[in-house]
Amino acid sequence: MKTQILSTRLDEKYSKEIDMMARDNNLDRSSFIKHLLLKGLNEYKIQSALSRYSKNEITFSEAAKIAGISLYDLINKIEKHKVELNYSIEDLENDIEAVKKK
Repeated sequence: MKTQILSTRLDEKYSKEIDMMARDNNLDRSSFIKHLLLKGLNEYKIQSALSRYSKNEITFSEAAKIAGISLYDLINKIEKHKVELNYSIEDLENDIEAVKKK
């Protein structure tokens, strides 16, 4: 996978916290920041998908795809975040067709 260098400015307070947590996890600063960014990005994708799903903007399977998780994992996230399951017969038929195409 090709990588890119990204940079940002943080208050000194956060920089010190990152350095301390990186040391506590036996990681260098760069590796720890990468870990935090990926964890935050994954959580953001899940939250975004759940929000859009709860507003009926996307289907269940689309939410799973946006979140980057399986349908089974999405069910667990929906339960954990107390999102109402909006799943119609039409959604079921669409998901069955999507699975057949794989």
